Amino acid sequence: MTINVQNIIGENCITLEDGEKVYRLILSALNNNQNAELDFTGVRIYSSPFFNGAVAKLLGSFTPEELNARVKFAGLTKHGDQVLRRVIQNARKYYSNDKFRSAVNKVAAEHSESC
Repeated sequence: MTINVQNIIGENCITLEDGEKVYRLILSALNNNQNAELDFTGVRIYSSPFFNGAVAKLLGSFTPEELNARVKFAGLTKHGDQVLRRVIQNARKYYSNDKFRSAVNKVAAEHSESC
């Protein structure tokens, strides 16, 4: 299944909420035994919250090997590719290390309480 991100989100992939829209589409494809290709052609701006919502959460349910085989990316700019790789690297650490995950969750909870 090809997901045309620009048609769904627009040329600015910034917010966590927009990422979660794409996440639901990817998850639906994977749960229906389909592969997913995210086509970013026409997207100009990328941010880590978007990729956290769209891609990083998948590592909580699927192995990195499974995702490498079943989720592909096309049309990313060099900057978009760099942001995506950094988000995936952080997510792999988050989901594979219980102590790290607990520390991150604690800091996030403390931050949200102070806002």
